Amino acid sequence: MFLAAALAAAAALAATLHTALSAPRKLAALARREAELGDLRRLTAQWAAEEAYLARLDAEGRTEPVDPGESAARAFERRGAVEVVPGAAQPAADGWEAREARVSCRDILYGDLSVFLDGVTGTRPPWRVREISLEAGAKPGRGAARLSLEALARAGGGGVSTDKNEMR
Repeated sequence: MFLAAALAAAAALAATLHTALSAPRKLAALARREAELGDLRRLTAQWAAEEAYLARLDAEGRTEPVDPGESAARAFERRGAVEVVPGAAQPAADGWEAREARVSCRDILYGDLSVFLDGVTGTRPPWRVREISLEAGAKPGRGAARLSLEALARAGGGGVSTDKNEMR
């Protein structure tokens, strides 16, 4: 009987030690899972907001971004100084695609660049500037610029919207 009680006490002590030693590890794992759950909740809210935005664009009939080449032709005083190269469209959200365009400008007025950027980013759906690099020119207020733009468009959509009434 004494032996059984000693074995039971030893087993209880081992279980207590195991629990005490593993508790910090399990608490850390639980904290990681709670953080992941918080991240998932934030991503779900962001996804819902993006879906609502795309649904609003659909309802308004605004499914094509403006043509950056046409915006460049209106914005820059020297049309030959600007080259717009569209990139390949990539599938994005349900029924939408991500488009990109590279814009290279040489010997331009930076004020014209501002007009161009307003023309492509101030419409719905807007182009977003992913990258931009500027290089000073020989004359004040002039120089070169290279931009990388991206926008969402309805997959298989028709023409490119150029209506300035589509400003936000």
